[in-house]
Formats: sequence, structure tokens, C-alpha cells
Amino acid sequence: MAIRHLLLGAFIFCAVALFSFLLLFQGLGLNETISVLAALLLAFAAEWVYRKNTQ
Repeated sequence: MAIRHLLLGAFIFCAVALFSFLLLFQGLGLNETISVLAALLLAFAAEWVYRKNTQ
């Protein structure tokens, strides 16, 4: 059960980071550095919400 939560958390982190970067960089045309930092921030926040709601 713990492995499932670990893998799902990692998948959520990667998916949110990738799609938010694509949205910010390609969709909104923001600077690459700002897009990367915002994508990482959103990914950490999404994983934190997932971990908070599953425990």
C-alpha cells in the first residue's frame, strides 16, 4: 500500500510539472525560467495536497 502511494505521488508530481510547464511556456508564452520555477512550485503543491488528503 505504501508503494502505491509513493508511485502515485511521484506520478502526480511529474504530470503536474510537465503539463503546467507546457501550459505556462507554450500556452501563455512566459519566460522559460519563470515557467520552470512555477511548474516546480505547482508540482510540489499538488503532491503536498495529495499527501495531506491520503494520510
